[in-house]
Amino acid sequence: MIGLVRLCALASFALTVSSAIAGAESVAPSADSFDSASPAQRIYATARPKLVQVRTLLTTTGQQVVIGSGFLVASPGRAITNYHVVSQAALEPDTYRLEFTSAEGSHGEAKI
Repeated sequence: MIGLVRLCALASFALTVSSAIAGAESVAPSADSFDSASPAQRIYATARPKLVQVRTLLTTTGQQVVIGSGFLVASPGRAITNYHVVSQAALEPDTYRLEFTSAEGSHGEAKI
């Protein structure tokens, strides 16, 4: 079961993710995979496990109204996204809810 994702606001929002997703922060591609990869491929391979998709949904219908991306940070179970991705949920929490999906397909609820 996936835990709750938490969001905290500054200029961006921080998400608290479950320990299952937080563990992805330490996953790194093997050195062998870097030998023939371009710099862009190496950056993507390193960053991919740290990426999350964040969606704002209507509470009543589940209809998606906003979608954006975020990334896991050093603090266990935290991710960062932009304010515009979660602003409706921040301003009207009874009307909107947040969900996340990791690059590996784990998903769950997000909270500010």
